[in-house]
Amino acid sequence: MSQDNSADSLRRSAEHCVKLLGGRKSIDIFQPARQDPKIPVEDVMRTLTKLKAEGLFQGIGLSEVSAETVRRATDVGDVAAVEIELSLWSLDPLSNGLVDVCTTRQIPIIAYSPLGQGFLTGTIRSPHDLAADDYRQYSPRFQPDAFAQNLKLVEEVENIAAKKRVTPSQVAVAWVASLSKDGLAVIPLPGASSEARVAENSMVIELSNAELTSIAQVLDGFKVQGERYGGPLADMMDG
Repeated sequence: MSQDNSADSLRRSAEHCVKLLGGRKSIDIFQPARQDPKIPVEDVMRTLTKLKAEGLFQGIGLSEVSAETVRRATDVGDVAAVEIELSLWSLDPLSNGLVDVCTTRQIPIIAYSPLGQGFLTGTIRSPHDLAADDYRQYSPRFQPDAFAQNLKLVEEVENIAAKKRVTPSQVAVAWVASLSKDGLAVIPLPGASSEARVAENSMVIELSNAELTSIAQVLDGFKVQGERYGGPLADMMDG
């Protein structure tokens, strides 16, 4: 498993996406899924800027990048959005400088997996709840030695949701959205497997200052067990 961010590969991918859309709409943001360690991000940005100028897409995005990569990229060209994993159990962007640089350079953050790969929904109570072919079977955070500890976070979210009469998913998504502030837009990007889940996750829920304080206290006393990814996927993380 590898990422190819060469000029030829990026052009081929962008042109393929345009072809798939068949003129029904333009591409708002085009981004490599991961950084290619063989290609400096400056070269990637120059290629993407050229493709953007040709009209293949409207904006350039970055995905799973470090703060330093964002700095280097924005020294070359405009970045429309940065997509990262950010949730109640993926807090690194708040402390590793990524959120800070996006705030300073006014780049919106698209927070994927705000439900912690489904864990924060409260519907997964045991590793045995996952199908044999579920990719999460191989995720470090879903392994038996980490699962019981991580479930404690879910239980705390469930307590807050019950008092508010909303679902744990809505609390998790609302917390991510609450990270938006002057100079920074944080847009949760939850996945959904049904129309009902889309409606649930799309409902705008406001967390009070007291609720946000309660969540902060929970996070201060909790440490997620396990890395976000294992195996080849872990090798593709930037920084």
